[in-house]
Amino acid sequence: MILKPCKIELVTQYKEATTIKEYKKEIFASVKSVARNEFYAAYGVGLRLKHIFVIHSWEFSVADYPVTTEQVTTTYKPTHVRYNGDLYEIVRTYEVDRGQLEITVK
Repeated sequence: MILKPCKIELVTQYKEATTIKEYKKEIFASVKSVARNEFYAAYGVGLRLKHIFVIHSWEFSVADYPVTTEQVTTTYKPTHVRYNGDLYEIVRTYEVDRGQLEITVK
């Protein structure tokens, strides 16, 4: 399978007071199509899978965003991927190989 290289933005959304804020980290990735069986299995439960992005696994953790409030630190993980100007919600991450991570989005 040939993967198409692209740039994506990992978006970490977090709540600060009463507003939703975003932390963004631009990285390189490869994009591939969702497999037919995975697409229809998700469709059967109401999900519309759009893309699978393949990245280095360490890049996902670089997008973690720590927020400290009242001496408590909470670390938020990426929740969305921005690709070609569109924002997609992360459905799952899967470590394919040592050092490679697949991010499935809807």
